[in-house]
Amino acid sequence: MSTHPTARRLGAAILSSMLAATALVGAGTAGAHTEDLGGPIKVSVAVSDLDLTHAAGAGVMLVRIQAAATRACGGAPDPRLLDRLSFFDQCRKQAIAGAVDRLDAPLVKAEIG
Repeated sequence: MSTHPTARRLGAAILSSMLAATALVGAGTAGAHTEDLGGPIKVSVAVSDLDLTHAAGAGVMLVRIQAAATRACGGAPDPRLLDRLSFFDQCRKQAIAGAVDRLDAPLVKAEIG
């Protein structure tokens, strides 16, 4: 069973908006983290080519969400920079959880446990 094309576009837009919002919220605690870039980073996540009613599609979607969250949160910082690492981990965790919740795909949610 495949997801309707309009629903897929909406899902990608929701994920993009959610990841941008997470980056913006994180900017308040991280100082110049996204400020230097002129605002929040928007990351789109493609979903139109996946069938989220199958485990394989759900797994690929989760990998895409994780990669998008990493980009939206500024990429993994040097592990020696503990304050940035803490911000990054929190930002990424919130971005992934929010994206999965908004996507509302049970198999994707099951993938993150």
